[in-house]
Amino acid sequence: MKKLNLNEIALLKTCLQKKKISFDYYEDINHLSKEQYNQLRDIVCDELIKNGFSINGEINDYGKKLEDLIDSLGRFFL
Repeated sequence: MKKLNLNEIALLKTCLQKKKISFDYYEDINHLSKEQYNQLRDIVCDELIKNGFSINGEINDYGKKLEDLIDSLGRFFL
């Protein structure tokens, strides 16, 4: 079974904090419903759009990490 690693969890917590959403809502992050994972992906996608690209439109290092997290969250329901 796919699980988020500690770096992915830390990045996800950062995204949730920026939206003022408690991580406690997603208490067992590795065992959520498909709907909950999609909600998390939407939150991370919002962060990617806001902060994941440089001024010239190229993805930055932070954006690459966010893309990887989006992919990891998507693997829970493949």
